[in-house]
Amino acid sequence: MGRLTTLARGAHSDAEAPDTCVIHDERAYAELWARLADAPARPRVDFARETVIAAFSGRKPSGGYSIEILSADPLTTLEREPEGFASQALTSPYHVVRAPSR
Repeated sequence: MGRLTTLARGAHSDAEAPDTCVIHDERAYAELWARLADAPARPRVDFARETVIAAFSGRKPSGGYSIEILSADPLTTLEREPEGFASQALTSPYHVVRAPSR
C-alpha cells in the first residue's frame, strides 16, 4: 500500500479486546476517532486517495504497553510490553495510520 503516516498513537481507547479496522469514509473515520480518549484533533484525510488503518491491543493491566502498525499489506503489527516502571492504571493502546489507497 505504500508509506504509512501516523495520525494518532495513545494508551486510552475503548477497545477491550485486540482489534484492527480499515476505514474508507469520513463517517467511519469520525466514529473511529470518538473511540480514542487521548487523541489529538482529527486530521483531514482524502478518502479518494487514502485509507485509514487502526490497530488496538485491547485492555492492559498497566501502562507501558504499546502497539505499532508496521505495514499495511499485509497488515502487520508489533506489540510491546512494559520495560521497567509502569503506571498502575488500566490502558488500551492504539495506533492509527493513513496509507495510500490502492
